[in-house]
Amino acid sequence: MNKNSLFAYLASFTFIVSFGLIALLGYWEFWPDNILTVQNAQELSVDKTIYSPGDRITYTLNYCKTRNMPGILLRALVDGFRMTYEPKGGNLPVGCHTINVNDLEIPSFIPSGIYHLDMSAEYKINPLKSFIVNYRTVDFLIK
Repeated sequence: MNKNSLFAYLASFTFIVSFGLIALLGYWEFWPDNILTVQNAQELSVDKTIYSPGDRITYTLNYCKTRNMPGILLRALVDGFRMTYEPKGGNLPVGCHTINVNDLEIPSFIPSGIYHLDMSAEYKINPLKSFIVNYRTVDFLIK
C-alpha cells in the first residue's frame, strides 16, 4: 500500500466518521421527543381543600407517556416561600393512565397558609438533551 492510497483511505474514514458524528449530534439535539404529557397540568386536583401538618397530600395525575424510561421528580410546597422535597426517581407505566399519588407528607413545622404543589419531571433523553414537564396542583389550605 503506497502513501497516497493510505492517505485517501484515512481521509475517507475521517470524513465518514465525522459525518456520522455530526448526524448523531443533530439527531440528539433536534429530534422531537415528547415523553410525558400531563392533562390539566396547571390544575391537578387534590383530595382535600384543608390539610393539617402531618397529613399526606393526594393528587390525581392524568398523563400519557410514550417511552419506557425513568425520570427524576422534583417537588415543592409553594406559598410565600418554596419548601422543596428530596428528588424522587421513578418510572411511570407507558400509555395513558390516571393515578392517585400519595407520597408527600406535610412537615410539622410548616406555617399556615394557602399552598400548592409545584412539580417537575425530568427525563434524560441523551447526553445532550433532557425533557422536562412542569405541573402543579390547585391551591389548598394548611391550618
